[in-house]
Amino acid sequence: MKNTVAYKEIISIAFPIIISGLSAHLVQLIDSIFLSQLGEIELAASGNAGIYYIVFAVTGYGLSIGTQIIIGRRNGEKKFSEIGSTLRHSLFISSVIALFFFVILYFLSENIFTYIIQSKAIYETSIEYIKPRSWGIFFSLTNFILLAFFTGIKKTRILAYSTVLVSVTNVLLDYLLIFGEFGFPELKVKGAAVASCLSEAISTGFIVIYMVLFFRKTKYQLFEYEKLSFQKLKTLIRTSGPMMIQSNLALIAWFIFFSLIEKIGEKELAVSQIIKNIYLVLAVPLFSYSATINTITSNLIGENKSNAVFSSLYRVILVALFTNVITVILLHIFENDIVRLFSSDEITIRLSLEVMNVIKISLFLFMIGHITFNCVSGTGNTHISLAIEATTIIIYLFFTYLLIYIFKADLKQIWYAEFIYFSSMFFFSILYLKSKKWMNKSI
Repeated sequence: MKNTVAYKEIISIAFPIIISGLSAHLVQLIDSIFLSQLGEIELAASGNAGIYYIVFAVTGYGLSIGTQIIIGRRNGEKKFSEIGSTLRHSLFISSVIALFFFVILYFLSENIFTYIIQSKAIYETSIEYIKPRSWGIFFSLTNFILLAFFTGIKKTRILAYSTVLVSVTNVLLDYLLIFGEFGFPELKVKGAAVASCLSEAISTGFIVIYMVLFFRKTKYQLFEYEKLSFQKLKTLIRTSGPMMIQSNLALIAWFIFFSLIEKIGEKELAVSQIIKNIYLVLAVPLFSYSATINTITSNLIGENKSNAVFSSLYRVILVALFTNVITVILLHIFENDIVRLFSSDEITIRLSLEVMNVIKISLFLFMIGHITFNCVSGTGNTHISLAIEATTIIIYLFFTYLLIYIFKADLKQIWYAEFIYFSSMFFFSILYLKSKKWMNKSI
């Protein structure tokens, strides 16, 4: 019996997820470049409406994490027919959620935007963007669930295929529909929204065709008919509910953090936004390794190999460490060029480079804290992971408040709050894992 997972297996699971994440961020960057050519109003409006849309999409992502945990457990237990049943029930829940969110996005956004957007021009352009973008919620949530299936059974290659397809399609449609090239209508900001929806729909179609061709008659029984089971729906909601809340807590924490920074100056806020954009790209591999330990942990517990979880966690962190060292070295070499992509103002560049030194260290704490935290989620104790996230965020925001209002810290010092966040996350996560209370957790 193997005592841990092989390094090769870790990389085979994580690498497609990394490609998927990098492709998604590349699309966002190209979107911004295209829309910036239309004007600042269009760029700001699509940015605001895009964040607003993400709040809804992230909730669906939480459902997919819960689905992935359950599928991983069933895969480890070799209850393969239950995997198809879990997927069908999760798709049902996501369809209901998507319909509810669509009603809010399409019919209520005009009223909601009146409370959060002051500029009339940005308000009108945001509405122009969010109306067609609303239709994408059906495809976004469906894709999350379908990809959770592949991650749960440790066959993640399809993630890379589908995301690259979405990226290429989105960029092409952006060019055609925003600017009206090759006989297509010039839809401007609306074109960006339509392009996103169509590319997501194409991705859904691609994944479904892939599943029909390669998974139609398999042990997972994906296409079997069955009546809805209240017990299975309850299990999914009980496992996924905390993850859905947790996903939104992280967004709220970032919103409050930047709101606090805004109090000390516009320049500091602008620098922090630049750092955030760079930070999120640098963190893509770490998010991918976090998803990897999540599904490995769930599979191992299902295989009755709970004792192998710690050694597997150690190996995933080692692989992530190797990736992180390369990332930080490249960042150190090219940091000046990277920052200048976002600004030509010398003061902004200087402040950004100062904060970047904090980020280089923070990435290693991010690595240890977030991967260990996702190991906790992988055990199926999502209520515990929610409690850890909530506690960590409270400590993080309290420390940020002290730095700004009590110690009157400068921007670089304020970003030290990241050290507190990930250190606290690691402390509470490892404390729970060491307790071994998760070993007999059934889901």
